[in-house]
This record gives sequence, structure tokens and C-alpha cells, in this order.
Amino acid sequence: MRIGGMVCAVLAIAALATNAQRGDVEWTGDDRLSAEDKQALLQRARLLGIDDAERAESSPGPAPPLMCPCICAGASVQSRLTVDGPRRSWTQVDFVLLNRVFCREAKASLLSGELGRWLLESESAHHETRWRVADGTWFHDVSLGVGVGYEDARAIVLAIRRHEVVGAMPRRTMDAREVRSIERGTLATFAVTVDNPECPCGEVLNIDVVGQRVRVRSYGTWIALRDAPPNKRLHSTAAA
Repeated sequence: MRIGGMVCAVLAIAALATNAQRGDVEWTGDDRLSAEDKQALLQRARLLGIDDAERAESSPGPAPPLMCPCICAGASVQSRLTVDGPRRSWTQVDFVLLNRVFCREAKASLLSGELGRWLLESESAHHETRWRVADGTWFHDVSLGVGVGYEDARAIVLAIRRHEVVGAMPRRTMDAREVRSIERGTLATFAVTVDNPECPCGEVLNIDVVGQRVRVRSYGTWIALRDAPPNKRLHSTAAA
């Protein structure tokens, strides 16, 4: 009776742990991902050190009429989130789905391992950090480069959100949630990379912050190119 009770207890604990692990992972993005794919991706992420997966996201790639051959469907598995004030950080593993000719050809340019019909974008997990900018109940998380202060980044994102940026902006209406990253530019400026949701492209704003004023000094565009590795965005020099 005692041994049987111990066995039952162990089995119950194992079942609870398995269910908790499955239930703890929040999947977002493309809901067509199969249960087998999800299980395989989580297992590989565990092998790469993400034992505490909390979030996972899948992307089907561009839909018609875009169908850019340079953007591959993919997925990412992320560890539990660490929050320190406006700073959010986690560990992440990225995968590429080998369902298109370009994505299969790109295997030669990526030093990574295969997992069925998935390809690892790198051989190890990588660390990610985002900084949260809030405006009442609204918020957006943005990546900051080395030397970019949080207060400057906050001023830039809020100025774009409130349409308070001085200077010539791109003609399209820009949403502050499209700001992906802010890096240090040249001559005390910031290079702000913005995603365009209508295409695999966007803008790079050359911005300076003086006091309460956020000014665009120039801007260019970026576009994903056919001969670049999957999902790598390259910047052009088309300044306004």
C-alpha cells in the first residue's frame, strides 16, 4: 500500500507538472500551427536551455498580395519575463519554417540545426531586452541600442504617438507601435527603425532630441531583399 501510494503520488506530480508546462506557454500569432509542431519546438527550446518557456509566437509569413519571397514563416519560444521598472528581458530561440523555396535555399547561409521541417536561426538561445514606454493605459515595448537613454527613447516614442515630431516625416501615417528599435546615430542623433505593416519594409528616422523638442533631420527606407538571409532587413540611403 505504501509503495503503491508513492507511485501514484509520483505519477500525479508528473502529470501536474506536464499540464502546468503545457498550460503555462501562451501561443500567439498564427493559430494554424499544429500541436506536433508546438511540441517539437518547445522540446528543442528546452534542449537549448529554455526550461521555463512562458510565451511562444508563430508567424505564417506575408500573405497575398505581398508574398515577398524573402520573408519566411517562423516561430520563437521565449523564457519567463523578467521585469525591472520599464525594462523587460527574456531568453529566446528562433526557428524558420522550411515551407518555401527561398527558405530551404537559405539553409546554406545559416549555421544551425534542423528539426523536422523547422530550421534553427542560431545554434543557441539569445537574450532579448525591451523598454516599455507608457502613456496612460497605452504602452509599447521598444529595443534600445548601446548608449540610448530611456528618457530620450520615451520622448521619441511619445512624440511620434502624439504627432508632436518637428520636421518632415514620411508621407504615410505612422503609428508609434511600429517603432521597432532606437540606436545611436551620428552627430548626437538617434536612428529610429520603424516597421511598415503593409509590406516587408519601413523607415529609418534620423532624429535629435533637444529639451522637449523631437526633430526629424532626415529619413530613409529599408526593405527586405531576396538575396539576404530570412527576415534580415537591410537599410537603404534614400533620405528625404
